[in-house]
Amino acid sequence: MKKSIIIALLFCFIYVHEGISQSSAKKKGEDITIGKTYTFTSEKLSGSWQVQVSLPPSYHESSDVYPVVYALHGNFYFNFAVGGLQRLMEFGDIPEVIIVGISNESNGYFAFGSRGADQFLDFMEADIFPFVEGEFRTHKDRTVMGWHYTSGFIFHTLSRRPHLFRNYIPASPYLGGYDVSKIDFDVMDQAGLMRRLYFGVFGNERSVSLAANSLDSLLQKKAPASLEWEFHLLEPDYDKGIEVSVYRLWQAGLKTVYADYRETQLSFDDLADFKARGGLAALRKHYSERALKYGGVSKPGGLVSLIRMAERADDFSLFEELMDAYGTSFKGLNLNRLMGFARFYQQHGKTEKAIAIYENINTWYPNSVSVYEALAGAFTASEDLRKARRAYEKAIALAQLQSDSRLASLKNKLSELE
Repeated sequence: MKKSIIIALLFCFIYVHEGISQSSAKKKGEDITIGKTYTFTSEKLSGSWQVQVSLPPSYHESSDVYPVVYALHGNFYFNFAVGGLQRLMEFGDIPEVIIVGISNESNGYFAFGSRGADQFLDFMEADIFPFVEGEFRTHKDRTVMGWHYTSGFIFHTLSRRPHLFRNYIPASPYLGGYDVSKIDFDVMDQAGLMRRLYFGVFGNERSVSLAANSLDSLLQKKAPASLEWEFHLLEPDYDKGIEVSVYRLWQAGLKTVYADYRETQLSFDDLADFKARGGLAALRKHYSERALKYGGVSKPGGLVSLIRMAERADDFSLFEELMDAYGTSFKGLNLNRLMGFARFYQQHGKTEKAIAIYENINTWYPNSVSVYEALAGAFTASEDLRKARRAYEKAIALAQLQSDSRLASLKNKLSELE
């Protein structure tokens, strides 16, 4: 009896094990790539330094130039910077940017007021900036973000070489007991430079909090007219050992220093408003000038909303003009919205353009019955019956697998082509 049970369990184990193996074998993973890592060495610095670079979504589809955001402590926070800034770019809070992470090998190079800090600035000017700006299409604006030691270094940079960055976002600056009253920001006025500073700290960060509050007091008394700045004393949501201020300050800081960029996003009440304000020509001019000032995408913004307005108003000439301006990169747009655009082309006799959209959608949604059905209908309208049959056959196969209620209707449509 025991022997029978053991054999049965063994067969069960083999069955389950093989089932899992077979199931796993059917799944093909794909790498998620957010950037590349480059290794630098310098005669002035010991060790090697890892520099990570993440390019914005539109980089390879345009000839635009992009501002650069430097995230210090990149070994800890580069991934966070890429994820967090991606959302800010998507919502139009900041322009699309190139993100550069610099991984620290030694905090000794970041002590405020130290020779090491000057050595690291030399390294950035002589090696990092020329590489980034020679290898990639960059706008003149640079932003630097740091935490703790590297935030102290950011204040060192702002007071010694303010020309290096346009925006400074230090979280929880560590100054190592340095007398903040000795910091002189007048060099910015002398150089005629306008700079933006956004910094903050958690109230329970002890000596770091004291230094940050002292900096706030100093700036209230002595900040030059050429420095726009904000300070935030935060209450922690969690225990200090779990949360660090980076996660709340970097994004807030970027939204603050780019507040005027966000305000340049145009919106229109309706098509009459859009046409009265110059139409597409004025829209192109506005966003081209914005890209020149801030960097990032020069392609007009808000096109999808305008396209939908034109569709609802049945203004096909404007719809087509706006679609041509938008281009053929539809990835990321809502499926139903794209299907609607394709149908609108069909309604106005532009079946080939409808097919092009359906085929694009099909690469992103290869298991959609709706897409194959629409594609079959478009091929039928263009009298390409061979492709129409193949599309219906694929739609039917998917409908059977998915128990889709349209199965009978799809079979009838296919039979009508025979």
